[in-house]
Amino acid sequence: ITLTEGNFTQRKFKLESKPRANVILNLDSDRLAISPSSLTFTISDWDIEQTVTLTAADNSIDDDNTSTTVSISALSSDERYNALPTETLSVTINDNDTAGIDYINSTMTLAEGGSATRGFRLNSKPTNNVTLNITSYNNNARLGISPSSLIFNSSNWNTYKQVTFTAINNNTADGDTTVTVSVSTLSSDSKYNSLTGSFIVNITEDDTAVFGKLAFESDYFAVDIDPTGYTMPYTQKGAAGFDNT
Repeated sequence: ITLTEGNFTQRKFKLESKPRANVILNLDSDRLAISPSSLTFTISDWDIEQTVTLTAADNSIDDDNTSTTVSISALSSDERYNALPTETLSVTINDNDTAGIDYINSTMTLAEGGSATRGFRLNSKPTNNVTLNITSYNNNARLGISPSSLIFNSSNWNTYKQVTFTAINNNTADGDTTVTVSVSTLSSDSKYNSLTGSFIVNITEDDTAVFGKLAFESDYFAVDIDPTGYTMPYTQKGAAGFDNT
């Protein structure tokens, strides 16, 4: 039998011969939900099929495909049935969960001084706490991130936590810039240790450079200093020298 987590299958059971007394069939599994888990056959209905539903529980954990068994044992005062050995039914369970970070990874655009939020959560339930770090690794002076670290556990893993991204207004005309935001995880759950992701934040400049000239004048020289670093030609106002009289 092969089942995907969250799905079920049904199996029918009956006895092969008429018992001298009631026969109880008990069914048990460590990974499957079984309903009913016990069937009773009598001397009048021993040959009538009874249906059992086997359900692979969706545990929301990325735990890979697994194999399990259903044990079937008989209990009866009819020694022929009471002495039957326990039988097993093999079942393969296909996992439908994948560890990952759930967030919007499209480009974010911010004007200096502006901010926006983005939600983060996990794709599956972790077996241990997961720390999610959000950092700007190529230009963090231009982008504020708060909070820069989030902690998820087996209770809140599927609830979005909001992070605010702010384009710092530095009052400097240093042009538009692109910031790459890095997303990474740390956990003792091997499925959630060292997962990485990223997205781009474009920051648009809101400051404009103003060019002009600074005039400087002394008793001997008049000099214009351009803010670009070019010193304008000076004009001599008087003869340089010392008066030692």
